[in-house]
Amino acid sequence: MVAALETAFPVPAGLDLRSAMAVMDDGSTALALLEKTPVRTGERVLVAPGVGGLGNLLVQLALAAGATVIAAVHGATKRSVALGLGAEAVDYSMPTWPDQVRMLTGGHGVDVVFDGIGGQIGAVAASLLADGGRFSGYGMTSGEQAVISNKDRQRLTVVDMSQLPGFWPDSSRRVTHVVSEAAAGRLAPVIGQSYPLAAAATAHADIEARRFTGKTLLLT
Repeated sequence: MVAALETAFPVPAGLDLRSAMAVMDDGSTALALLEKTPVRTGERVLVAPGVGGLGNLLVQLALAAGATVIAAVHGATKRSVALGLGAEAVDYSMPTWPDQVRMLTGGHGVDVVFDGIGGQIGAVAASLLADGGRFSGYGMTSGEQAVISNKDRQRLTVVDMSQLPGFWPDSSRRVTHVVSEAAAGRLAPVIGQSYPLAAAATAHADIEARRFTGKTLLLT
């Protein structure tokens, strides 16, 4: 199969193919999310999940924008990765994680939430937003979208998953940008594991069982 010219992108010098593949799709989506819900210097941002293929790039881009970032993760290994990126970290598998977010923000709550988990975790994340905060829902790894209460909707700006189709028409500009940022060393995708193409079924099983960190790649 030959790719159409408009779907192919040159890889800048100094950037390996694995990193280019890890950043081009998730990175362009992360950039689009930040364009739709901008982050300003000094703001407090919660990213859930914080070290997935997309989440780790959101964390890095929000930090680069001057925000304080809290990564919501599952388990000690992912917490360590989040801390290594420069974020604070809370483990959302622990019932006390909302209290930890409040403590990290001095009781003020967060200004922005990027939610790729949905379900109850996403709903709780929305409740941690300070009045006037912004909620950006982009995924539902829990199996369902976050249900934001009417009370929270009245005090927040909520952008749900209906935002996603509007990202694709301008994706080439964003891909070019994030690939260039990666080549310059300003964006470093977390690649947790890779599999030969013949082991694609194993890769999918590990993702479904949450046995992964960062981006998963299939290699030929």
